[in-house]
Amino acid sequence: PVHSPDMTTSMAMVRLPSRLKVDDVPGTPGGGVRSRLRDEYGVETAIGNFHGSGYIRLSHAVYNLEEDFERLRDAVLDMLRD
Repeated sequence: PVHSPDMTTSMAMVRLPSRLKVDDVPGTPGGGVRSRLRDEYGVETAIGNFHGSGYIRLSHAVYNLEEDFERLRDAVLDMLRD
């Protein structure tokens, strides 16, 4: 892969641990991981399932703080304990 300062992005898809079952359907409200992150932990993010693996979209923008990413990390770790 090519790594260059010119190829920096503000969004990334990160694979979630396989133990965290992601069955969210984009655009469909439900009790999936996305709803749980929002309702229980106050985290709003996009979640998707691609080729059998769950992914979360991270957006690093001016309105996101390091604490937001830490809250997401802590929420995912907490959900894995269930």
